[in-house]
Amino acid sequence: MTAATPLRTGRRWLGRLGRSALGAVHLHGQAYDPRLDGIRAIAILLVMLVHSRAPYSGFGRLGVDIFFVLSGCLITRSLLQAPDLRRFFVLRFARLLPALLLLLLAYVFITDDVLGVLPVLLYVSNVTAMAWGEPHMLLHTWSLAVEEHYYLLWPFLLPWLLRQQNRLRLLMLLWVAFTLWRVMNHEVFDFRVAYYRTDTRLSGLILGSAVALGLHVSQRLMWLLVPALLIGVFRNVWMMGVAMPLVEIATAAAICSPPAWLARLSRLGLISYGVYLWHYFIFALMKSEPWYWKLAIGGGLTMLVAVASYTWIEAPVRRRVRAWVERRFNQQEVQAGEREHEAGSMTSRSSN
Repeated sequence: MTAATPLRTGRRWLGRLGRSALGAVHLHGQAYDPRLDGIRAIAILLVMLVHSRAPYSGFGRLGVDIFFVLSGCLITRSLLQAPDLRRFFVLRFARLLPALLLLLLAYVFITDDVLGVLPVLLYVSNVTAMAWGEPHMLLHTWSLAVEEHYYLLWPFLLPWLLRQQNRLRLLMLLWVAFTLWRVMNHEVFDFRVAYYRTDTRLSGLILGSAVALGLHVSQRLMWLLVPALLIGVFRNVWMMGVAMPLVEIATAAAICSPPAWLARLSRLGLISYGVYLWHYFIFALMKSEPWYWKLAIGGGLTMLVAVASYTWIEAPVRRRVRAWVERRFNQQEVQAGEREHEAGSMTSRSSN
């Protein structure tokens, strides 16, 4: 046995794990839908508003919950369509890392704080945000850490879930349980603990995953976004236990039956990841400026940087990595088929 054998065995195991259960579910017509990018656009506008510190803009925190529900849905759909976990993780990192590394390079260049990027790179910035409120100018990366934790766990739990006949009921029970868990943590500890911790923010990701697995939420429930935003102004248990569930349900309804007008916002949604990364950092550099200058000047600069990042870094890297992945995995599948054919031929000859 060579030293490389365990590595090859692990790769084969990952591939079999994904194909065995995930491959049993078939999705119909999962082409690109610009309306979903419109949902992203609404979410990022809410987040930018609260981070500008505009008056009575506390409801903007709920934009992150919109992102969580949409991410849970799209990640689960990706796993169902392309169940090979090696391919999944390579494409995930190709999607997330290039723009993030660019932001971190800019942060180090401006602040000389090399150690400050470690929590972000290790995806534990939600823990440092909860404990110390650091790194201050990168505090918004806490949500990336929460999503990354979900990406690392969910692909291994999903095959088991798909073998359960009552999987949607189970997911809805988990959604209720994690919502109550968040409220309890808010009451026992404080707002910051309940807001930043991974286990208290799983409800939206779980609900989005349920939508991907067939849960249908009526379009009429999209209107729950209005009372959610009104309640979300207050940073208290009502936000944790009422506003967040309402906005999660409204987002799930929008994903199930997205209105046509959302497509008009798709261009902003396409660059929403870059906007999310850069806006907080730029606003932090403008901390002494009034909120309206942050939105006008800082927001405009954010859009320019996000467009440049998407055009020259994010999209080209994703295209090249996707092409490399397709070539590599297709070649591996062909080679595996040839080995199986050769093994079958040898078996046939020996039986004769």
